[in-house]
Amino acid sequence: MLKNYFKIAFRNLARNKGFTAINIGGLAIGLACCLLICVFINDEMSYDRFHQNAEQLYRVMYSTNEDGTPSNANGSFAVGPAMKRDFPEVKEFTRLRKIGQMGN
Repeated sequence: MLKNYFKIAFRNLARNKGFTAINIGGLAIGLACCLLICVFINDEMSYDRFHQNAEQLYRVMYSTNEDGTPSNANGSFAVGPAMKRDFPEVKEFTRLRKIGQMGN
């Protein structure tokens, strides 16, 4: 019975080649997009999750775009000490920079 179903399906697919190509192409593009979205979301959700106390880590973002969306995490060196002084929730801070910036 199952063999008969496959035979009929193959005959219909062979008879309607254009329709088959559109359906299989659309399915392939949809699956590829879904997988890429899943990989992107998984990467974004795993940011700094390798640390022991990952739920206590925060990253300060500065808004420089016209629409107010955060664009980078660059800021002055006074932000860390000021946040630690003004907010009792801040236990420690650190600064990151690329090698080669500021004359190095």
